[in-house]
Amino acid sequence: MDPHITIGKAVLNNLFRFYEERGLDDAEYIPVVRVIIEGIAEAMPSAGFDKKDVKAAAKTLRALNRDLYVKEWLKHAREG
Repeated sequence: MDPHITIGKAVLNNLFRFYEERGLDDAEYIPVVRVIIEGIAEAMPSAGFDKKDVKAAAKTLRALNRDLYVKEWLKHAREG
């Protein structure tokens, strides 16, 4: 697996745990997620990745974050 995706997943998972534990507002959380994914995508071409790989990595990281977010949202919807 591409190290950018591996690192991105680790960072996003840690950020999501922080979001859950600290009860961050979505307005705080979502822009940080965007900055992380965009930063990884911007770094990839200098590591020799082409546009196709960059797009695929960003899509993978967005999907991971979306899945985490939706699972948490559904968990709270069931509890409430």
